[in-house]
Amino acid sequence: MSLIHKRIFLLNLVRLWINWTPSLPQNPPLPMIEHQPISGASQGFHPPNSALSNVNSPNGPSFSSSPLVNFGQINVNGLCSPVRQLHLLNYFLHSSFGVLSLNDTRLTSSSAKFIYQNEHSQYNFKSYWAPSPSNSRPHDGVGLLLRHPLHKHVQKIDPWKGRLLKLDLFFHQTKISIISVYIPPYHSIHYKERDAIFAQLNLWLDKARSNNYHVIIL
Repeated sequence: MSLIHKRIFLLNLVRLWINWTPSLPQNPPLPMIEHQPISGASQGFHPPNSALSNVNSPNGPSFSSSPLVNFGQINVNGLCSPVRQLHLLNYFLHSSFGVLSLNDTRLTSSSAKFIYQNEHSQYNFKSYWAPSPSNSRPHDGVGLLLRHPLHKHVQKIDPWKGRLLKLDLFFHQTKISIISVYIPPYHSIHYKERDAIFAQLNLWLDKARSNNYHVIIL
């Protein structure tokens, strides 16, 4: 598991976040995880034990009410399994991340439509996906998880070929683009794809600059 953690101070969002005390609903309880051996458990995403220790705590997980917004990026090595989806959900809900970027989800368009749909309202967050465009490229797919109240400000969603996902958020006098990027390893067979990714990313950055957006790339 590879996790990148960033803390970003967004000056124009201080008023929004400083008046927000993040919390999860007390009912229903957080989803259960059965601690049983899983075939192939040596590979892929597995949250640390600390992320699961208080799943049924009556006080629920604790969060910081700091105006600092925590951003994270993680390679999940596939998110098609319901067990992995549940592990990831518990990890996110017990973390302090306001935004979590997901790489290598390997989700198809059909599977991405239904993931976490029932949990969005229960746990007050939202998921967004750029699924893999074809089965011939299994190591594709990016996603973004946004906690309340950030997800309420999403105005535009731009997925691109399972490699890029851009969310435009509008606040009072502030516009932000959050971009999740998954670039394939440097190799001669990937150079055309890498060039196309950078070209699309530059298009978005040029447009953001001309429209006075703040940009966060994960």
